[in-house]
Amino acid sequence: MPGWIVPLALVLWPLAFTFLFRPERLGRTAPTGPALNDEQPSTQVTPAAAGSSAATLAVIIPARNEEHNLPQLLQSLQSQTRVPDEVIVVDDNSTDRTTAVARAAGTRVLQLPEPPPGWVGKTRACAKGAEASTAELLLFLDADCRLAPTAIEFLIAAHGGSESDSAAHGGQVSDDVVFGAALHSAITVQPYHTMKRAYEQLSAFFNVVLIAGVAAFTWPRTRAPRGAFGPCLLVPRVCYTAAGGHAAIRSEVLDDVALGARLQESRCVLRFFVGGDQIAFRMYPNGLRELIEGWTKNFAVASSRTPLIVLIALTAWFTGAALAARAAISGLSTTLAAFVEIGATEVTGGDGLLYGIAGLLTYALYSARLHAMLRAIGAFSPVTALLYPVGLAFFAGVYLRSLLFTYILRRVTWKGRRITPTG
Repeated sequence: MPGWIVPLALVLWPLAFTFLFRPERLGRTAPTGPALNDEQPSTQVTPAAAGSSAATLAVIIPARNEEHNLPQLLQSLQSQTRVPDEVIVVDDNSTDRTTAVARAAGTRVLQLPEPPPGWVGKTRACAKGAEASTAELLLFLDADCRLAPTAIEFLIAAHGGSESDSAAHGGQVSDDVVFGAALHSAITVQPYHTMKRAYEQLSAFFNVVLIAGVAAFTWPRTRAPRGAFGPCLLVPRVCYTAAGGHAAIRSEVLDDVALGARLQESRCVLRFFVGGDQIAFRMYPNGLRELIEGWTKNFAVASSRTPLIVLIALTAWFTGAALAARAAISGLSTTLAAFVEIGATEVTGGDGLLYGIAGLLTYALYSARLHAMLRAIGAFSPVTALLYPVGLAFFAGVYLRSLLFTYILRRVTWKGRRITPTG
């Protein structure tokens, strides 16, 4: 094994702190209450400390074939300490019992046919939901989200803060704006990723790239974040209207990034959080094929819209992780050989046994750092970090597949519907 592998991997290792450093959890300084999990405990303060909002709130849920996810989300909305004024499920021409399930829960439902040319299903569903609502605050939620009882109260508390108290609310802030005399902000949250089956752990590196890609949790935090998180967005109607709403991004498969950019262009403050113990979801529960299809759908476009400096840091760190894995394999064989008295192979630049141990320690550093990042964003097992070359190889394969379908074949499939990528 070349003697430069371990030194280079060690040089690249600290880059992980630049693209994903201490992501801010929703709920660090807001009301107490039952949480979704025990992984991310909240700071214990009284509900009064979070403030309140007199603004009316509508929850808009775009849904296509979500009969299994909707009951859990709708039940969690009914249990909120701050109950929404409106809940609207927009059925995007589902082929299952999505509408029946939503109506059985007493929820207002809009049923849509197939989207017309130029529209993507989710963007049209969100646009129609916003049009049907009269509320001042719009909370867009994916159907696979589930909320702790205090989640909406946390969101309202974060939204109600000004730029000066954004640190207290934990959110990373983009360029600020004053509409009239009042500061308006949008809150975007990437839910805590829960999992039940082993194959779901293969989403590890995708999650790291997704959250790092908005550049909201970089170090040092001098770069303005970009885009938004798709599963959960709380936005004042005045901001939404100024940005043109979902109609302005009607053809975008990557609606979260596109809408976030429009909001920022219209000078709306964006605050970014991870879900912590307040908002969670389970992605792709229906098998490995769904997971591959889901990440293929938009990952190539998402990476192309990641800030260049963040993309370089991610690529370099993943390269270092691959080198560390290579060093660990060589180090393990060399160390085992030495222990069974076969003799350690000499390598350029030092004793074979010491170099083998250095390779194993370098691998341990990458594994430990990955575990620290994953703990903050999902229920990833320590084994996932320990065996990270499996996840890294899977990530590389699906990413190449996404590039193929996005830029060469120019078609992706999601929930039985063929979509033309806009990247």
